Amino acid sequence: MCAQAVSEYKPRKPESGILHRLVSTHFDEFVESFEDPDCPESGLPTFVRKEFEGFLDCGILERGFVLLFCDRCQREHALAFSCKGRAICPSCGARRMQETAAHLVDDVLPDVALRQYVLSPPFELRGLLACKREVLAKMVSFFVRAIFEQLTGWARCQDLPEPKCGAVTFIQRFTKTLNISPHLHVLVLDGVFANEEEGPRFVECPAPTNRDLLSLAQSVFKKMEKFIAKRGYIRSASDALEEASLTPVERWYVRGLAEPSMLSPSRIADVRSTAIACGGFSVHAQVRVARGDRRGREGSAYMRLVRPSPKINFA
Repeated sequence: MCAQAVSEYKPRKPESGILHRLVSTHFDEFVESFEDPDCPESGLPTFVRKEFEGFLDCGILERGFVLLFCDRCQREHALAFSCKGRAICPSCGARRMQETAAHLVDDVLPDVALRQYVLSPPFELRGLLACKREVLAKMVSFFVRAIFEQLTGWARCQDLPEPKCGAVTFIQRFTKTLNISPHLHVLVLDGVFANEEEGPRFVECPAPTNRDLLSLAQSVFKKMEKFIAKRGYIRSASDALEEASLTPVERWYVRGLAEPSMLSPSRIADVRSTAIACGGFSVHAQVRVARGDRRGREGSAYMRLVRPSPKINFA
């Protein structure tokens, strides 16, 4: 065990936290509240129960541990097993976020300028996007491809040889109020790599104009409407998803949607003032990180990996 960073290992005590105490006290009651003897499809989905059960066992020595020997202090230390959950565990969630952000900055993203593109779909499609993986995957593909087409189109106008683009897409499925709301955050290289004789050279591009953003929104809207109509999910992007055609788990997703009227008016105003929309698809691209700004790059990646905050006000 490395003893250079801290003088003494102090295990965390998750059972003393308010979130752990709240879940452990009311979990059984919470599970029972969703069970209906007359409906075999009722009850919490299995993966939801496992997430909560793993969280309750995470960091608890009585639930399992490994013994580690420290060469410096010549003592054994018991390290409790972690749940490695992705949703509600503050410890495992924060660790995953930090490790992934560091990996992206150190091993994936080149040290060039980055721009964040955000795509928010219309409310009527959010249930479908939450339920159908292929629909969400298509939206990602349509959006990223449209961005790349704009960048390579600009590069060809500059006579740049064989321009190549790059991006990392983060799919966020919730809002800060924990309602289902699938939307995309895409970290895009703010330019192209030109394949020149001396080797690849990165060339930064101008910031997208409102016309460029409108073109992106229009492209995604038209392709998504055509795709979902062809698949027979709904007739058009303005139609709602019928709950009767869904599986029990998919119905949970739809019930997790917030009505448009429940959204904060101030938040809506803030988004509309800086985003361009078409057919309910809203595109924002004002956030940019300059080359050499490691803190900004790591912060952008970290925030895109954000999970429900562990610092919830339960008062």
